[in-house]
Amino acid sequence: MTAKRFSYTGPARIDGVHVPGVRLTEQSSDGGSSWSGSASFEIEPPGFVEKVGAAGTSLIRLADGREGHAVVHASYEGRYWTLTITGLGPAPA
Repeated sequence: MTAKRFSYTGPARIDGVHVPGVRLTEQSSDGGSSWSGSASFEIEPPGFVEKVGAAGTSLIRLADGREGHAVVHASYEGRYWTLTITGLGPAPA
C-alpha cells in the first residue's frame, strides 16, 4: 500500500498574509519526497511586500490548520504577482 501524497488547493496564510489561491503538491522520488507549489494574484494582499519571505523562510498555514515551512520567491510580471513556493522539510501536517 502506498501513502497518499500531500496535495492542497485553497487559501493559506504565508507569513501571516492571506493568499487566496495557493496550490501545493508533494513529489516523491527514490531519495524521498519534497513539496512545492505556487500562487498568483493581481492585487497584492495587505502586508505582502513587507512580510512574505522577509525572514528568508516562510511559515505556510493552510485553512485547515496544517503548517509547513518554505522558501517563497515573489515575482511581478506587469499585471500579476506570482509566488513560487519550495517546501522545507515535511509537507504541511
